[in-house]
Amino acid sequence: MAEETFRATRSRYEELQRALALAEQGLEVEQTKCMHAEQLLEQLGSRAQRLTEERGSLQPADASRLAQLREEMASLEKMLQASRDDLAAHEARVPQIEQVARDKDAALEAASQRLAGLEARLHALAQLQERLARGAGTEGWLDERGLGKAPRLWHGIRIEAGWEDALEAVLRERLNAIALEQLEQAVRWFGDPPPGKITVYAPAQESAAAPASLAGCEPLGRYVTCSDARSEAL
Repeated sequence: MAEETFRATRSRYEELQRALALAEQGLEVEQTKCMHAEQLLEQLGSRAQRLTEERGSLQPADASRLAQLREEMASLEKMLQASRDDLAAHEARVPQIEQVARDKDAALEAASQRLAGLEARLHALAQLQERLARGAGTEGWLDERGLGKAPRLWHGIRIEAGWEDALEAVLRERLNAIALEQLEQAVRWFGDPPPGKITVYAPAQESAAAPASLAGCEPLGRYVTCSDARSEAL
């Protein structure tokens, strides 16, 4: 019984020895941690002291200057926002301005075409006026033969609006042609010709057949009305 008690006591002793060794290891670990903590605390204390010294050496902030800068910043922010609003407004107007520009271009193109037509018409009228001026000496000759007040071809023609230039381009000086009852009246002028060029016509006695229309073309006569139906064949 004494030996058993000794073995049990010895086993318990060894167990306690192991526990003590583990406790001592844990203590060493905790002591190491404490040492590191103390070193860190010392470093933090030194840093806090240095920062306190640095703060003490800093000059106090200029409150008035800071307030002025804040006001300037607020003003600049307002200006920036206003500029952004203006930019957004201009960007919103870009499509409208582009459409206006396209409309102006179309109107300019139409005006250019109209101007070209008017210039061509003016040139044709100038040529006609020049020819009429060269034939001014024929007035007396026509009056002597009772043709000074004879009807002109253009007196009996009505053309729809927009087709005047086309009619002038086709008939030219023939628009001022003198109406005769019979072309045979001009035979006796061979011995006494007019001093200048004149154009005469006689209404057709019979209706002429309508000219054949070209593919894709429209006859000008569709837009012309003659007071004398006999002139339509001309």
